[in-house]
Amino acid sequence: METTDPREAVDAAMKGREINQGDLAALIGSHPAAVSRVLNSGLIDRRSLWLKIFDALDLEVVIRPKRN
Repeated sequence: METTDPREAVDAAMKGREINQGDLAALIGSHPAAVSRVLNSGLIDRRSLWLKIFDALDLEVVIRPKRN
């Protein structure tokens, strides 16, 4: 599965593991409301939970040059 939308990737990974946001929050040691806020914001920075979420769902961020 390759996507440019991190939320789509997280949603697909959660569906594949049959977990919800509450389960994901427990996996990363966070509060469900915090996970919801992060997933709905779309903002990725080094302090956000995105990296923990990606790690818990075995996802990686890949940056490559755009195709012309």
